Amino acid sequence: MKITRLQTFLTNAGLRNYLFIRLHTDKGTTGIGEATLEWQEETVRTLIHEFLEERYVLGRIPLT
Repeated sequence: MKITRLQTFLTNAGLRNYLFIRLHTDKGTTGIGEATLEWQEETVRTLIHEFLEERYVLGRIPLT
């Protein structure tokens, strides 16, 4: 089982925002996590997609 897709969702909860991540695998399994850094959610989202996604996430085994 390998990670094939990474999605991010920025949500507004009134006075603060939350950044959620959903990972998809080639076996159809998905997982959701939260990556909020208070007041820096857009920065974290950019870092995830431009630096981490291709180099460290896609193609990896999610349980290691």
